[in-house]
Amino acid sequence: MSGLVFILALLVAIAYALFEEKKYQIKDGTIILYVLFALPAGIIFGRLLYLLFKWDNFSLDPFDALRVWYGGYMLHGALLGCVLTALIFCRTKKISFGNFMDALCVPALILIAVKRWADYFNQESFGPPVDDSRMKFFPLSVYIERIEAWRMALFFIEFLACVIFAVVISICAKKGLFKRVGDKAIWSLLLYNLFRSCIEIKRIDLIMWGHVPFTLCLSFIIVIAIFVFFIVSAHKKNKKIIVEIISCFVALIAMAVGIYSVFLYSETKIIFTLLIISVMVCYLLLCLFIYRRIPKVESITDSHHHDSKVV
Repeated sequence: MSGLVFILALLVAIAYALFEEKKYQIKDGTIILYVLFALPAGIIFGRLLYLLFKWDNFSLDPFDALRVWYGGYMLHGALLGCVLTALIFCRTKKISFGNFMDALCVPALILIAVKRWADYFNQESFGPPVDDSRMKFFPLSVYIERIEAWRMALFFIEFLACVIFAVVISICAKKGLFKRVGDKAIWSLLLYNLFRSCIEIKRIDLIMWGHVPFTLCLSFIIVIAIFVFFIVSAHKKNKKIIVEIISCFVALIAMAVGIYSVFLYSETKIIFTLLIISVMVCYLLLCLFIYRRIPKVESITDSHHHDSKVV
């Protein structure tokens, strides 16, 4: 059933991507051709990264690793495979990589949103136990058969978040709030990984690297890297960087507190859950503050919109 959900998610994402293809003045058929390369790359990278951390589940029967239709992927691995494919594809076709990513970021969020329903059938991406009988119903919680218990339905929360992010990003793009080519994709990546940083602390089936929650730390690294990128971009036109330096310092301290809260999660759940959510909100505000200092560069869609007005 999860395979059918994935096919549905892919079809919906491709349909929206074809709409974006015209909007971003990409040659007809380019995105379909890209999907033919990105799909196997995403599956392979997502599966390999999953096997790297879950090999104990396949050591007795290694051929199970080839049964990809049963699920078992890491989203960050799949995204890495698709981005690397896009980078090579754009260089080969001589297409603007930033513009191409802008066209694909909202379809990617839609793909993730619909794909999360596969977790309902695979019984993955669930949270802590639900003890209150009044909350034992879907979508607040889901019954996990293999452990015979009701758990928080985190996959449904992620589904809603991705839908909201897709709508917000689309509205911002329509209003011309993104300052440069590629920023739409960068903000999509930032919002999603900020959300993952919050939601991962509630997951029971975390993918661990020793005693470290791997996907959680990877999300932290991505949001920090994007923040540093904003700092560097703002500094190019603004030599007075004291505010940026202070903001970066505060952000790094906040992220450190957030990571520390994860390791203390088991002791005081509510306090540290609220703490890390507060940290993520503050981090987002810092990113917005720095982003406002970046000079705007006219994008392809902006110029197209301007030309249509003149005509």
